[in-house]
Amino acid sequence: MSVTTNAGPDSAVETALIGGRYRMTEEVMKCRFSSLYRATDEFTGLPLVLRKLDGAHKHLKSGDKAPFHREARLQILREGRTLEKIHHRNLPRLRGVVEEGPDIYLLLEDMPGTTLQELFQKEGRLGWELLRRYLIQFLAVTDYLHNQDPHIIHRDLRPDTVLVTPFGVIKLGEFGLAKMNLQDDSAATPQTAFRSNGDPYFACPEQLMGEGSHPRHDLYSIGAILYYLSTGQKPPEALSRLGGHDSIKPIHELRSDAPDELTNVIHLLLNPDPKQRPNSVSQVRELMADLENEQRLPQIVLEAQAREQKRAEEEAATSEADDP
Repeated sequence: MSVTTNAGPDSAVETALIGGRYRMTEEVMKCRFSSLYRATDEFTGLPLVLRKLDGAHKHLKSGDKAPFHREARLQILREGRTLEKIHHRNLPRLRGVVEEGPDIYLLLEDMPGTTLQELFQKEGRLGWELLRRYLIQFLAVTDYLHNQDPHIIHRDLRPDTVLVTPFGVIKLGEFGLAKMNLQDDSAATPQTAFRSNGDPYFACPEQLMGEGSHPRHDLYSIGAILYYLSTGQKPPEALSRLGGHDSIKPIHELRSDAPDELTNVIHLLLNPDPKQRPNSVSQVRELMADLENEQRLPQIVLEAQAREQKRAEEEAATSEADDP
């Protein structure tokens, strides 16, 4: 992983061995509840990534730190339990969990690459074919998660929690908000409710309002990510789009080269009304197939007409040759 952060006093890396064998060498990412570090296994010499629970929480008042730390600890342990159960090319592989006193470390496979956020900052608005490939991968991995028993809803897909390797393979990160079923968890405290409900720009309105988890939540986030990567603008805050006051700009107004097929899918995923949003990945795939066929229909008709014309000409030529 080659994600970088601005150096500063908070980015100092511990030099002591974690679990008696893992040495952190570089902080590479800050997430909601934790920090990611590049590390080395001193026993094998192999690189890996450590996710460490961030216990400082300097932005909180001292009285709020204890309940927040308890909730964050539960979140990162939940992430570990989630990753232990699943294996997919678009998910990081968990190699173990280490607890040392108040600290928890998830040991993850080495993931060379960068976040989608860093990629956007470097490249600007991404090309449509690349976005299409990302969409296909997003659908594949979320379909895999949503079909687990019990269902897994990620609930925290954002440009800075999704990695992309040098080979273009996306990796979903930070499973701290994942729900293992379709029922909402009402255990969030006032101190953690906002964090537990997701990002206001990339989470859907019903998730932000604390309603039960559903595959539609992840589909909205996928649409929000693709909207951002294609236009350079975050979609409006989800809750502000309710009540008939949707201020989102059509992608065509921001990019004249936008293909109808892909942009129609993105806007459908971004619908603030869950009843107007696809219920599942399979529905999105069916829609994409229909759009592709509809887009190709004029060309299909032209090709059929050309074949019919050629056949008629050949029959006419044969008829003339047979005449005495």
